[in-house]
Amino acid sequence: MKLRIAVIAGLFSLLWVSMVAAIEAIEWKRDQVAGHRFELVSGDKVTVYDFGANGVVLATVGLKNGPVTGPVFQWRIEGGQLQILEGDRVIESLTLLKAEGKTITVTRKSGDEAVFVVTVR
Repeated sequence: MKLRIAVIAGLFSLLWVSMVAAIEAIEWKRDQVAGHRFELVSGDKVTVYDFGANGVVLATVGLKNGPVTGPVFQWRIEGGQLQILEGDRVIESLTLLKAEGKTITVTRKSGDEAVFVVTVR
């Protein structure tokens, strides 16, 4: 009997974790990205992504009150994540957690949460 309860509890836990994960992540849509600018408002770093409809993203990255650079990358939506690539290498991956008005909350490739303001270019 204890074994059955343990198995049922284990299955319930797995189901609950799967449901919570599915609820937390929101699918990206191409029209949410192409033609938009994402500007990081959380943290002490400068990160701005200008997403083109052609799969190119112009980035501004660096430190607030410090040096910044402007590399050009590619972007795609893969497996529900917005990926930023340098050649074939994924350098950043954003999982959409929440979108409210002009603000989005994402989980970054590093696992950190970040908040961006989104504007139309």
